[in-house]
Amino acid sequence: MKIIHKIVTFLNRYEEEKTVLYNNSTNENIETNLYVLQWISLTAMGLMLVISFMTPFIFQSWKISEIYVLFLPAMFLFYIFAYVCRKKDIKNYVLTQRMCILFCVVLYSFIIVIDVLITPGGPSSFFGLIMVIIPILFVFRMREIYPIQLMAVIVFIVMVMRRKQGVIASSDIFNAIVAFLFSLVTGIVVMRIRIEDKNLKLKYKQLSTIDALTGVLNKMSCENNIMEYLKHRETSVGCGLIIMDIDNFKKINDEFGHQVGDDVLEKMGMLLTHHFRATDIIGRIGGDEFMVLARNIDNYEILEKKCSQLQDDIRKEMKSLLPIPMSISLGIVILSKDHVSFEKVFQMADDALYEAKSFGKGRYVLQIMQSNTCRQKGKEIMIVADDCEADREILRGIFQDEYHIIEACDGTETLSVLSQYREEIAVMILDIEMPGMDGYQVLNYVKERSIFSEIPVIVATAEASYEEKALSMGAKDVIIKPFDVEIAKLRVKNIVK
Repeated sequence: MKIIHKIVTFLNRYEEEKTVLYNNSTNENIETNLYVLQWISLTAMGLMLVISFMTPFIFQSWKISEIYVLFLPAMFLFYIFAYVCRKKDIKNYVLTQRMCILFCVVLYSFIIVIDVLITPGGPSSFFGLIMVIIPILFVFRMREIYPIQLMAVIVFIVMVMRRKQGVIASSDIFNAIVAFLFSLVTGIVVMRIRIEDKNLKLKYKQLSTIDALTGVLNKMSCENNIMEYLKHRETSVGCGLIIMDIDNFKKINDEFGHQVGDDVLEKMGMLLTHHFRATDIIGRIGGDEFMVLARNIDNYEILEKKCSQLQDDIRKEMKSLLPIPMSISLGIVILSKDHVSFEKVFQMADDALYEAKSFGKGRYVLQIMQSNTCRQKGKEIMIVADDCEADREILRGIFQDEYHIIEACDGTETLSVLSQYREEIAVMILDIEMPGMDGYQVLNYVKERSIFSEIPVIVATAEASYEEKALSMGAKDVIIKPFDVEIAKLRVKNIVK
């Protein structure tokens, strides 16, 4: 009983490992089985033709049977199925497995008929060989192939007992049983080799994709995964890209040593894995820089809350590693419902991170990408940044025939629009008095960043006293409120040449 128990335990473990192999390698298994099905059916047709041609020279009394005529078109149909699936890259697991199992049933049926019914007076030639080969060539679960193997053996033995006699019958029965047991052993051995090979591949793949220090994806794997996701994502489902780095990390390395710095990075990886879901894409893209693509974000406020909680937890958790306070800065971009490239989203998130660090570290900046569905083709972009809706409406009425107008109601939204449309902006009209980040702060930020410094900015203000300061900070011109239509058009025309 103990031996039987050990055998059952071994087979159960074997089946579990085989299931893991299938779950991790579905496409690879489909390709393997289609390849085997294609070439074994072609080989079977070739062997049948050769045997049919050569047998009459060896056994002069032999005559071709109808079963040989049926065998060829059956094998040809399986060959065509496998060829078409591989040619058109059709990867349907259920269909492929069913066709491969059907092939085995058909093959066993033909072999049993040939070995038993057509040659009842001679020993079996093919059954044992096919019994051993099938589990080695195809990638099947035990519950898929061995019930068929066992049923084929039972049918074969029953038919041999009814059609054959004496030593030939006994020999065929013995050979069939031995072949079945041998196929079981060889099948397990081959599958063990496949499992070990797959585990080795997975190990090397993991080593090549995971950052060893932090336990998250490395730069290349992270970027590739995000690119692939953005390429195929459902635009109706929201998502956000986050780029973050550790504030003053160089100072940490210089003052406390690289070992402490490594401990901080390792802790950072653990906290990111804790705060974000397994379905999110988390990676380390630089020395102290990390990137996260948060999937299925219905409400960006949830993502804001998650990032704020991450910042709080990092301050608390890092106290055990550092005698000084530590913080991180984050740049967040919520994607629009358009298909957008990774480069574009990364650019905006990087700008948001730069903004977060420019206006005080240990904070996050969130930008919401605007949709391009209403974009007027053939028109250059004018940004109208003003907290007064009436003033924005006046400027829109003045310039909408010449420009595609994009509006912003405060400084933060202005920088978000600048980041998204940087290369396409012809001119920006900027109000000085805006809540939160005012026009002067926007001007200073634009002046500091070379990527925005070439965008011409015209300041709109009701206070003539602001003109000198605005021009000294890099504004190209000033328009005084209330707007004079002709003067406004002339000022813009002079700037945009």
